Amino acid sequence: MPKFFIIGGKATMKFKAILPMFLIFVAIIGAAFFASCKTDEEGRNNEINLSLEEAKKIYDFEMSADNNVTISKYTGSENEVIIPDKIDGNKVTSIGEKAFDNYDSLKSVKIPDSVVSIGYWAFYRCSGLESVTIPDSVTEIGDMAFYACESLANITIPTSVTEIKDWAFGSCNGLTSIAIPDSVVSIGNSAFYCCSSLESVMIPDSVVSIGEMAFYGCVALANITIPDSVTDIGNMAFYDCETLTIKCFEGSAAHKYCTENDIDFTLI
Repeated sequence: MPKFFIIGGKATMKFKAILPMFLIFVAIIGAAFFASCKTDEEGRNNEINLSLEEAKKIYDFEMSADNNVTISKYTGSENEVIIPDKIDGNKVTSIGEKAFDNYDSLKSVKIPDSVVSIGYWAFYRCSGLESVTIPDSVTEIGDMAFYACESLANITIPTSVTEIKDWAFGSCNGLTSIAIPDSVVSIGNSAFYCCSSLESVMIPDSVVSIGEMAFYGCVALANITIPDSVTDIGNMAFYDCETLTIKCFEGSAAHKYCTENDIDFTLI
């Protein structure tokens, strides 16, 4: 039974042992509340929303009927570019065709998580590009999007992408490794054509097709494991991969491809 004592004629529960626990609880709730406020504030502060006047100084862009923005051309001169989340309060959802093509001075680019598509030739021959941040919001990377980005050493393909399109990373001579997420179903024609420094590739069980000349001329690629989920491998997919040994399952499409094309293989 709780003990009581009388103050001013009223019964009061003795709460000496309860008070410290109550104060700790209040402190925890308060800290969580202020941390949440701080995170929200930081999120708002990190979002880049350019005015029309600011945006027109460095971008050509188009506005769709539903007020989504496509960056059609970068006209600025910076070598480190952070693409805005919004222009005049409207979401930037697409990087258009040839938006940065042949911009040799570009060193790094950060793409906001408002963007869902990167267009055809978007960063074509950006030979100085060393770093690119692609958010998980992106579902489509267009044909030749990063073709001949010779200084790009590695890139993370987000798990939202289901297809690596034709020539997407072709002639990225500085690319040394690539991790293909298990969302990807197909690797397009010449997707990694002549990536001469590419040493390591992880192909997940989600992939069912590897296109023609997909890894053509990847002379540094020493080994690769092709899962038995792959049922179609295009002509010359691994042509001129001089030191390559393919790890594959007996009776699989990869096993058949190796025997028909005189490629070294090891059965798993």
